[in-house]
Amino acid sequence: WWAQGYFTEGRTRISTLLAAGNAIPPRIFGEAKIVYGAFGTVQNDYPEARPALEEGLTISRQQNNPVGIALALNNLSIIAREQGELQRARDYLEEALPIRQALGDRRGMAGLLNNLGNVYYALGDEPTSSRYFREALAINREVGNWIWMAVNLNNLGGNHQQIGNNSVARR
Repeated sequence: WWAQGYFTEGRTRISTLLAAGNAIPPRIFGEAKIVYGAFGTVQNDYPEARPALEEGLTISRQQNNPVGIALALNNLSIIAREQGELQRARDYLEEALPIRQALGDRRGMAGLLNNLGNVYYALGDEPTSSRYFREALAINREVGNWIWMAVNLNNLGGNHQQIGNNSVARR
């Protein structure tokens, strides 16, 4: 559902799974809550996504599921950023980053670094924002993630444009 952009269908199917409640092992239930919340996040349904993500995060912590923890924190950071809670967004990401590092998840690290760049951009801290975008870009080059390389370059260009450095932004 995610790769094809079928977010509504994904949410519907996951909610059917979640309705089984205690019949589902806790780890799977927690992961399903996180996926449900992630679908809600991309659909800007924050009032429904946030509690699902928070519950999934709590369960993932109880189950010692680092992948679930990092995924929930990342999505909660997106909601916080979009709602202007920039310090909270940063805190979520700074908690998630060492988890992805410990897992050796380079793609996940690049995504978190890009999101940290977005938070610092919203805070008006262009140098820190650019540093995170460059770190994400380096990892995306390393792993051959061309789409996210383009996103990182676009974000760096936006930073340069914001400070009036248009000649660098065009490069």
